Amino acid sequence: DVFRSTDGGPTWSRRDSGLFATRVTAIAPRPGVSGDVLTGTTHTLFRTTDGGANWAPSARGIKGQSVGAFNAGTKLRVGFFDGGVYESADGTTWAPLDNAGLRDRIPTQQLSSVFEISEGNRLFVVLERDGVFTSPDSGATWLAQPPSFNPSNRYSDGGFITERGAGPVHYVGTSSGVYKTTD
Repeated sequence: DVFRSTDGGPTWSRRDSGLFATRVTAIAPRPGVSGDVLTGTTHTLFRTTDGGANWAPSARGIKGQSVGAFNAGTKLRVGFFDGGVYESADGTTWAPLDNAGLRDRIPTQQLSSVFEISEGNRLFVVLERDGVFTSPDSGATWLAQPPSFNPSNRYSDGGFITERGAGPVHYVGTSSGVYKTTD
C-alpha cells in the first residue's frame, strides 16, 4: 500500500490505484518533474505521473523483479534483489549498467541483492553478501574492492552514507561494524 500526506503528516490518503504487489521496497521522486514518482516492489517497478493517484508498470528493458534500492541522482538508478543495476533518464525505459563487469569483481561471479545505490564523486553499489563496489564512470566500469575491505564476515546491511565537507567521506554499515573511507 502507498499513502500520501498533503499536510505534513496529520492526515493520509491511500494512493495506490493500479499498484499490485505484495510489498513496496523503495520509492523515489523523479528529480525536477512534479508528481512523477517511481516505486519498487516485489513484483516490478511502477510509476505515477499524477502524484500517486494512478500507477502503472514502468520496467521497459529491465530483466528482474524485486526492487531493492533506488537512487535519484544525475540519472534514475534501480537495483534488484535478484541482482543487477539499471538506469533511466526518463523513468520509463531502462538500460543495464555493466552488470557483467560488476559480477566479474565478485569472487563467486554471482550478484547478490542490491541494498543501496549512492552517487557522489563516483557511483557506489552495496551488495548484500559482497560489499561495496564503485564506478568512476557511472557504471560503465567497476573498480576492484580495496584489500582493506574484505567482505568475508562483513555482510553489508545496506547502510551507506556520504558526508560532504572538505572532501567526501563514505561510511558503510555491515554486520561486523561501520567502515569509513576517504578515497
